[in-house]
Amino acid sequence: MASIGASLAAELDQLSAQYHVKSDEHNILSWEADIIRAKTKDALENCGLSDNLRESTLLSAWGESLAKKIPDIANKAKDFHAVYNSVKKCT
Repeated sequence: MASIGASLAAELDQLSAQYHVKSDEHNILSWEADIIRAKTKDALENCGLSDNLRESTLLSAWGESLAKKIPDIANKAKDFHAVYNSVKKCT
């Protein structure tokens, strides 16, 4: 899970850099990368998550239109969150 999370976060960072720093796309992808890094760390260290890092931004209503434009990345994010939830026994 750690290598998958690190790889996906790096991929999201690279993709976010392609958008203007003040754009929704940049913010959505940057937040998603941070959320995935935090969940990876929590899964490994059981350190917990702050409330603002619990929910995916890419898979939210805010990120819905962007997710449709990048379905491969969105599916990777969805799969990552599913694995995290199963490891952490979240619903």
